[in-house]
Amino acid sequence: MVRNFGFYMPTEVVFGEGVVDQVGEIATRWGKRALVVTGRRSARESGALERVEKSLSEAGAACILFDRVTPNPSVEMVAEGARYARETEADLIVAIGGGSPMDAGKGIAIFATNEGAVREYFGVKTYPEPPLPILTIPTTAGTGSEVTEYAIITDLQSKDKKSLASPAIFPKVAVADPTLTCTMSPEITVDTGIDALTHAAEGYLAKRATPLSDALALESMRIIRRSLKRVWEDGEDLGARSELLYASMLAGMVIAQTGTTMLHGMGYPLTVFHGIPHGHANGMLLPYVLAFDREAVPEKVDRITELFGSTLDDLQRFEEELGLSTDLSEALPDTDTLDEMTDHVMGAKNLLNNPRPVARADVEAIWRQALSRSLG
Repeated sequence: MVRNFGFYMPTEVVFGEGVVDQVGEIATRWGKRALVVTGRRSARESGALERVEKSLSEAGAACILFDRVTPNPSVEMVAEGARYARETEADLIVAIGGGSPMDAGKGIAIFATNEGAVREYFGVKTYPEPPLPILTIPTTAGTGSEVTEYAIITDLQSKDKKSLASPAIFPKVAVADPTLTCTMSPEITVDTGIDALTHAAEGYLAKRATPLSDALALESMRIIRRSLKRVWEDGEDLGARSELLYASMLAGMVIAQTGTTMLHGMGYPLTVFHGIPHGHANGMLLPYVLAFDREAVPEKVDRITELFGSTLDDLQRFEEELGLSTDLSEALPDTDTLDEMTDHVMGAKNLLNNPRPVARADVEAIWRQALSRSLG
């Protein structure tokens, strides 16, 4: 028997090799003055920026560049981008890059049309004015932000990552072209690919999981299992790149329905306090969180481990064969911040979505296991 559930996925997906060259035609359905939101390097190195600018120009759309996005975009950066969008009278956001530019683009879309401070909108689902329309063009295969209603923004004052989340910021169109992912380094390929894996795994275990999100999550994890090592070994394997981008998008669709769990709650302070890349932080903790959650959802955890062998040790080996250590002590030799990080974890809303209730002692135990590389 299939229990009642809902599924809301308003983002149009245009997927395939070369589809980035259709951006101008797609964008002009939504606006004529596109603020192109990106970072300083990856969109240029991948060729995405040049192709987008050319396509917009050929379609008769103005291209206004905002290329100041940094990793883990801050409250202040979003506010700066929104001011620029208003000053230049942009009527459309085109976000190119990994999760940071896409999340920044969503935040800029909100505040280009709405007054108030960014911090006032954390936890708010509806806005006085509709945000600018958003088009997303991923150049990494990991965050799935191209198909979600979330924008993760770093609040430097509180030393925390917080979420702007609303159906209003689902992108209108996601233009997913695997050719744009081929310039990622092996390290970024792994970090972002493991991020996608954690999205699928968390969505599969989450309290808000549904039969449909479960099907997408399992398919995403299966594809990542077979394709991530291939692209790590050969970055120009376009077939594997295409599979990985597709799997990342599926994982984004999953968390758009389910949200994330304690794993993201624990991963965020590793990034904010210690600069560990987001996907790396999540991947490092993944086996230990799965071991913790097994008590609540043993069948689901076992289903995940079967994809990688037979035990969580096999999952650890899979990650470490890709150069991603699951020994937290290698990345965090100084443990003085653990208490403060745990404070942040316990304040994370995604703990409420975890399949097993989470107490402070549980978080502390997982830190210890990751520091000693012991699954208990």
